[in-house]
Amino acid sequence: MSDFGELLGTGGNRKVDALLEVVDDPFRKGAFQLAAECGLRTHEIVAVTPDHAVDGGEAGQILVVPEGKGEKYREAPIPDALADLVDAAASFGGVDGGEVLVDRST
Repeated sequence: MSDFGELLGTGGNRKVDALLEVVDDPFRKGAFQLAAECGLRTHEIVAVTPDHAVDGGEAGQILVVPEGKGEKYREAPIPDALADLVDAAASFGGVDGGEVLVDRST
């Protein structure tokens, strides 16, 4: 898999899918998906690193949000395809494990 943008898709939300169709940058698409599919807030999205997507065992993939609303730790379920995108950003997108996926200026 050389293009992690191929992993994008929201599982049937037509409005989100329509938005993703017009966004060219895979990191921006990932940001929209983190909001739509994981319920992340803006300040949480700009803090996500590849290290935050972890295997939650029987619970499936989990996105660790160290400083969520009220600066409280929380975990959010993350669809496998989106977790793969986060992982691919580290593997193929030039993002280090502890580096944020979405630049605040994006």
